[in-house]
Amino acid sequence: MAIPSSSKIDLIMEKETYDEVITKVIDYLRETSSRKEETFRCYQTRWRKVKSYMNSQNIIDIDASVCRDYLQYEFSNRDFKGLTQKEKEFISSINILIEFLETGAIQNKKEQIDLIDYGNLSIIDILTHLRSKGFQTVYYIGYDQIRLLAAFFDALLHIVPYGPSLPMDR
Repeated sequence: MAIPSSSKIDLIMEKETYDEVITKVIDYLRETSSRKEETFRCYQTRWRKVKSYMNSQNIIDIDASVCRDYLQYEFSNRDFKGLTQKEKEFISSINILIEFLETGAIQNKKEQIDLIDYGNLSIIDILTHLRSKGFQTVYYIGYDQIRLLAAFFDALLHIVPYGPSLPMDR
């Protein structure tokens, strides 16, 4: 049986130093995303905290478990809801690094699959859920949600009489 030799699989399988991984992830982001150079510098600044943690623990090679251990070390006694926006953005940056270490790629937030069954939710619940995930709901309502909205408006038209049948005070 032949073993695939793609660079993505090699990246996932072999241990690499912090500097090697950071170079690869930044190169990957430059090729696949429209992020600005300032964003890359911000990521690198945040990721350096992982490197400091690795140095303090005498860890040479980085992998996703090292990043998770660092997050556990840094935030284990904190409730996510109590974190500042800056701390949440920091965690998000580390999660980008973790995703790259695990998969060799980073999925664009706009392309992530949402596994919620919208069929059992109200319109308000759907919009609230999408907003909580950081989506601009105006831009990210998909075909199923549009069908649900259409059904909602159709039902609304059948509930509320329209036309001159309503009594009117003059």
